[in-house]
Parts: sequence; C-alpha cells; structure tokens
Amino acid sequence: MASSLRAAAYLASGGGSTVMALKEAEANGDLGGIRCRLVIASTPRAGVIKKLLDRGFPKRDIVIIPRREFADDMSFGDAIIDDCRCRGVEVVGQFGWRPYTPTNVISAYKGRIINQHPGALDPVHATQEYPHPDFGGPGMHGLATIAAAVFFSRMAGRRMPLEATSHHADTKLDGGGIIARAQMEFDSGETPVELQKRLLPLEHRVQIGSMAHYGRFGRFPTWHRQPPLIYDDELPLLAKAKELAKAYVRELEAVD
Repeated sequence: MASSLRAAAYLASGGGSTVMALKEAEANGDLGGIRCRLVIASTPRAGVIKKLLDRGFPKRDIVIIPRREFADDMSFGDAIIDDCRCRGVEVVGQFGWRPYTPTNVISAYKGRIINQHPGALDPVHATQEYPHPDFGGPGMHGLATIAAAVFFSRMAGRRMPLEATSHHADTKLDGGGIIARAQMEFDSGETPVELQKRLLPLEHRVQIGSMAHYGRFGRFPTWHRQPPLIYDDELPLLAKAKELAKAYVRELEAVD
C-alpha cells in the first residue's frame, strides 16, 4: 500500500483511450498512490475532453493549451508547468500527446515524465548517422509506427513482434530510456490498421504498469536493449520502411 498520494498530470491530444484506461485503473486501486489531478489537452477538439466530463472529472482540471497560442516553446512550456505546479503535480504522463514537449517541461519533471509509444525503441544504440535505429523519430507516431514495423519485417525477411512501449520523455525525440514494453506477434496477412486496434489494449497495460510502479515506489525504472534492435546492415532498410510507412498513412488520410 502506498504511503502517500502522488498527483499526476496526463497530456493528451486525441481520443484519450489511454487516459481513460488509467482513470479506470485508478478507480480500481491499481495505480498505487497515483491520483490524476490534471489533464492537459493540446486542442479543444480532443475527444478525451468529453469522455472525462462524462465520467465526472472536474471541468476546472481539464486545461486546453494549444501550442499555436504561444510565441515560442518556452512560453508554451511555462503554461504547462504553471498548471501542473498549482495542483502539486509530481509525475507527468504523455499519452497520445502530439506537440513536441518543451525543454523546460522536460527539465522541470526530469525522471518523472513518461511518454507512450506504439513501437520498439532502442535509444542506447543511436549514432550520428542513425539517430533513431528503431521505430521512433520524426513522423513515427500512431499508425505510421506500426506500418514501419510491418514493412521492415517484410523487407528484412524476419518478423519482429510489435512492441508497446513506455519511455522517459527526453529533449531528444524518442530518446529517453525505456521504462517498460510488451510484445505482440502478428500474422503476415494482418494490415497495419488491424494491428493498431489489436495493439491498443497492450499499450494501455504497459502505461498502467509504468504509472503503477511510480505510484508504489516513487520512481520509474530504466531498461536498455541488448543486443541492438536493428542490425547494422539492416539500418538502410529501416529508413526505407519508415518512409513507406509515412506514405502509407498519407494515402489513407487522403482517402478519408
């Protein structure tokens, strides 16, 4: 049993399925001492807002902070920090959060701010030539991340499992150490869209487990991958798979 409550802020930009899963886990007593005291949405159109209000979450603790309303990243970050501090927030979770998190927010909550990612990460093996030797980096979020893993598996001739991840938020995109992960095998006939739906419950489980660890122990663990996720001779294939994945998502969005 946790010795004290730990106030949390959740940052979200979309439907908020992970935020709602965390709220349910909190209600069931599965998050240790974690109590969500603030949800920050990056847009007034975020579906998470209505879901929270329907569940009775206090309207005063749902804050909309769009990046476009600020002159620079630092002032955007100051607004986030101010809303967190006035509620005594100790730990921050980014769950479907689309804006780049300003460096002052990362510094204020260093070691206490995590990010959800729907792919396998390997920041410890980054190099100057390949700063993202994994399924992170620019454009790698949501469906694109899953599509990149599918396309890479086909081109490399080895089927790697999909991986739901939580990791430390860092000033470098997807560059923080891994906190927790869970793998999911997939069939060659499944589409990225189908896999995204199947992976989502696993993503929820990983984020709940990560926040529960902090709730109980007041810290997040860090795990580093050994051996590397992607072999050196496969790195050009990885780059190509990412470009194909981004094109795949653009095509789907054009149809919609």
